[in-house]
Amino acid sequence: MSRLFFILLLFLPFCLPAQEQDDCVLSKKVFAFTIQRGSALVHKESVSSAKDVKPVSVGIDYSFQRLDYSSFSICRTYLRRGFNLSYLDFKNLVFGKGIIGSIFLQPVYRIGKSFQFQFRGDVGIGYFSKPYNEITNNTNLAYSNHVTPYLHVSSGIGFRVSKKITTEINGNFNHISNGHANQPNAGLNWMMLSASILYYPDNSILPKYKYVRNKRKSEGAAFDA
Repeated sequence: MSRLFFILLLFLPFCLPAQEQDDCVLSKKVFAFTIQRGSALVHKESVSSAKDVKPVSVGIDYSFQRLDYSSFSICRTYLRRGFNLSYLDFKNLVFGKGIIGSIFLQPVYRIGKSFQFQFRGDVGIGYFSKPYNEITNNTNLAYSNHVTPYLHVSSGIGFRVSKKITTEINGNFNHISNGHANQPNAGLNWMMLSASILYYPDNSILPKYKYVRNKRKSEGAAFDA
């Protein structure tokens, strides 16, 4: 039930009422490259073999950053949403490696001219190389299918380096589990620290709007150089 609630929250902005037709949707393409390193979390005795797991990953994003006032007026944030593809190495013979594809939603809060705060949620699916096998890998009780659902949440800060480049530092929580479709299925959680470089082909400037309660249409925006 908690996972279903998370997914509903993730896609709530897709279901919000459309903005007034004369307030055009303004969005920009964003490309990102991310590296991550962290540690697995032992949340139950059955995954105690993960206590020394130190995963690393690299990933790329393709996304769109909303810049229009109707997006900003939802909760005074700029929504970025898109797709991620990542390669993950648990650095452990028991848990193996994986390829993960996900879709994400990331609200971005503007802080002055150069800083931002962001949080993010992903839902996707991964292919992992070392599922439980009674004969060859019987100590992996975390997942038992090669193809496994994936969830991710993160938050952090960003800094605009130039008109086309923004950097981000985020703390990340990751989870895989097959939802008891097959046993064993203890699930696996891991925390990671990530560093990202975001490239905006146009520019990385977030507009400065004046929020007006119960108003979905802007009368103008200021862009800081």
